[in-house]
Amino acid sequence: MTETAVDRIRYKKFWSSFSNVCDNTAMMLNSSADDFEEEEREYILSCLPDLHGKDVVDIGAGIGRFTTMFARAARHVLSCDFMASFMRKNQERNEHFSNITYQVIDAVHLKLKPNSVDLVFTNWLLMYLNDEEVIEFLLNVLESIRPNGFLHLRESCSQPSTAHANSTMHTTTETNPTSYRHVSEYIRLLKSVRCRQSDGKVYRFEVHWACSVPTYIMVRNQKFDFM
Repeated sequence: MTETAVDRIRYKKFWSSFSNVCDNTAMMLNSSADDFEEEEREYILSCLPDLHGKDVVDIGAGIGRFTTMFARAARHVLSCDFMASFMRKNQERNEHFSNITYQVIDAVHLKLKPNSVDLVFTNWLLMYLNDEEVIEFLLNVLESIRPNGFLHLRESCSQPSTAHANSTMHTTTETNPTSYRHVSEYIRLLKSVRCRQSDGKVYRFEVHWACSVPTYIMVRNQKFDFM
């Protein structure tokens, strides 16, 4: 078995321990999540471009916290996660929308069509990929995004976003396979990735900004949650 395959098993085992609780606490690994989830979600949405009539991919969508909001404006939303129980809850809460496609799939196996997406949205995803998988994921996204499209990343950097919280659902008795990279590592990777498409042109990411999520500073006194 390859090292990458072993990593995927470890990550899935980690999330399986939370898969029987399909709510905000499981999504944010914090037992107090309901106290600040809406504020956090609204801030992140306020930073995104206008999605009216756009094609959106929500990767690592979980129970659909953001899928719901995307579906209200976007032409189409592909919502995917590697935990089947989360996706069932996602479908249940969004069954009234006709513009969502659901897929139970690991992000490393998701292959998007070239030049087909306006926004690829992730929220705590790359921290569950090893270094090689991160590069492959970014290349896949770069190929799939239309000109002037967007990739949104949000990661816990340097340490867990719940590191100093009594309400954390991270345990000290089980191995935590999460990669808490420094924000500069993500910026460096984004700036270095290149993709030559069928038109012969070479495309790259342009990093617009990186900042701590204000909700986590104000509510959790945590400065290491970046987007």
